[in-house]
Amino acid sequence: MFQAFIILFIMWLPFTAAAAEPVYSPLTVHIQFSDQGVAHELFLPFGQQMDTLGVKVSKGIKRLEQGKLLFLNLSTSRDIILQKVEVIAAYDKNGTSTVFCNGFQGWTTSREYGTSESIKAMGGLGKKLAGNYGDYRWMDYARKKGNLHSWTYTYQKDTLGNYMFFGSLNEYMGYTYFRVDAKQRTFTIGKEVADLFMPQNTSRQLIKIWIGDGPLDDAYKIYGRLTKDAIQEVAQARQIVLPDSLPNSTTGWTSWYHYYHDIDEGIILDNLHAFQKGKVSAGYFQIDDGYQAATGDWLLTNSKFPRGMKPLADSIHTAGYKAGIWLAPFICVSSSQIYQQHPDWLLRDSKGKPLVVGLNPGWGGKYYALDIYNQDFREFLMGELDTILRIWGYDLIKVDFLFAAHLMPPQGKTRGEVMSDALLLLRELAGPDKMILGCGIPLGPAFHLVDYCRISSDIHMKWEQRLLKWIQARERLSCWNNATTTIGRYQLAGNMFQNDPDVYVLRDEKNKLNQREKFSLFLINNLLGKLIFTSDNISHYSKDQMQLYQSALPYMEKQIHQVLRITKDLYQIEFSIEDREYLALINLGKKKFRYDLQDQYFDGMKGEVVQGKVSLKPHSSICLYQIKGTGFEVLGQSNSLFAGRGMKMEVLNDKNLKLKYQYGADETRPIIINLPKEFQQIKINGTEAVHVPADGLNLFRYQPIK
Repeated sequence: MFQAFIILFIMWLPFTAAAAEPVYSPLTVHIQFSDQGVAHELFLPFGQQMDTLGVKVSKGIKRLEQGKLLFLNLSTSRDIILQKVEVIAAYDKNGTSTVFCNGFQGWTTSREYGTSESIKAMGGLGKKLAGNYGDYRWMDYARKKGNLHSWTYTYQKDTLGNYMFFGSLNEYMGYTYFRVDAKQRTFTIGKEVADLFMPQNTSRQLIKIWIGDGPLDDAYKIYGRLTKDAIQEVAQARQIVLPDSLPNSTTGWTSWYHYYHDIDEGIILDNLHAFQKGKVSAGYFQIDDGYQAATGDWLLTNSKFPRGMKPLADSIHTAGYKAGIWLAPFICVSSSQIYQQHPDWLLRDSKGKPLVVGLNPGWGGKYYALDIYNQDFREFLMGELDTILRIWGYDLIKVDFLFAAHLMPPQGKTRGEVMSDALLLLRELAGPDKMILGCGIPLGPAFHLVDYCRISSDIHMKWEQRLLKWIQARERLSCWNNATTTIGRYQLAGNMFQNDPDVYVLRDEKNKLNQREKFSLFLINNLLGKLIFTSDNISHYSKDQMQLYQSALPYMEKQIHQVLRITKDLYQIEFSIEDREYLALINLGKKKFRYDLQDQYFDGMKGEVVQGKVSLKPHSSICLYQIKGTGFEVLGQSNSLFAGRGMKMEVLNDKNLKLKYQYGADETRPIIINLPKEFQQIKINGTEAVHVPADGLNLFRYQPIK
């Protein structure tokens, strides 16, 4: 199967320099560099030695116990500016059906693409205002069908359903990109080197790729182990202690997606009391943006928090939850003290002016990047995090807009190196015992350095943000973008970090999502997320909303068996909770779909058996329990996410059953059960159950006595 994607070492080509129209061998090295203002472009077959113009390349493919390792190292005997390093392979378009394209950072659209699709780039005014959020300034978007690119890792699926996985093992040396050009029939692996200055007599490991085939789940697990070993070696060299393991999956609350900047101490405590009153099983209660006097001054609170932030952490702990707080450590606004008092801490653009990261009206306009290599700033940041985590007592920091650190790399470093240095700094300052939730960050450098990581864009209070979609912003606020990317990256969970899919919304106020859209977000978050947040004030929930909310609590692990992309926007997910098998159908698109069920299922929202054809309206989802049809079986209740979860039956005798409730299952609502055909009447917990006619099943309805 390996040959279906890349054919290695079939032919050799003579070495050529400054070739205008290169002809690629099955595996070709492509290097661009300059020295003393003279540009050089080199192409050579992968197996041929290269030692010319003071540049030496060592490369090879090594067989591992599982998979193969492709590597390329470069050394130079003179000062050079490196512009491009690539390995280009002959590519079998006909053997490939889909390519997974991992977006540049956590917010960027990431999904499987067909080889006739293209990735559209933001341009014009959008690129000018928000180009720093993605890869638009340094990745060439060809805008042609069949021209696709991915960052850090990718996989390709052939027409028979077989997978080939490619993953970088050294993002701390620079971002790795993978490019498919179906028209030119090439597959390129390259390192984003950002005009890297390499002084004489230095060497670098530039490309280090693990290549594996077989089941995709296994590939992610192997890749996770290899990347952990790689970053562990880097951390140990710097005497940085990493956490021993990933944290448990959990749920919680965050203030942002209801109140945004308009939070105060009263709002935080009101929502906290609602959690206490409802005895909500959750892990984290997180305060987001809006507490600081100015963005960049994280220890100075505004007048809406007169007691400061420590008393709120204490209140959260007293309520039985862990305390989280948001900050953006590598940016500031011009009104902040850090900007005004420490101009030497700011990154500078090519004109020597403070580097503008972007615009945020909530912060008063432009915001600027800070220099992570400035020693005074590093010591200042150490003091900030020490105060937040150890004096105030917060258990988790959500660190946002982290991509700002890499926008202007210093001489001799790549953007990927800078981002990795920034993450290693945060891990060192936080220590292994405090939780880091990374956000707005390229994912490769975050592997094994953050505990939780945002893997998708922010949601929007409508299904789609039309203006941002129109300008083709791949990092846009969008429920479609969020859900698509959460599905695309779900396998990172447990292998690299725990996934944060953003939030879901069940409330009525302050949003324009319909009930179908809300349920889709609720399902995807609870199915594929590992840090599951809402921003709703649950004291405002209706009875039905509270029932649905509680039906997903406490969190229970799901075993994902298969995620199948049927069309661009239609997904089929098979999974289990303990010994119960489920099917989720998710329609993220504008069209209505019909799906033919092969078995009998129980719909936990409707509280009824379904079979045959089911219809999915735009932006709608259904979650179905697969009925076994044998023995004593709890099907479930209505208005519940995972039907029958947390309910167990015990047979007392041929006329009596005992129903046990676990994991917060609702003990007040009717329950549907299926019994062997010989049972015509039955008592459950001492109450007579009502027989319910059903095709091929022997159903009973049990109403608990309140």
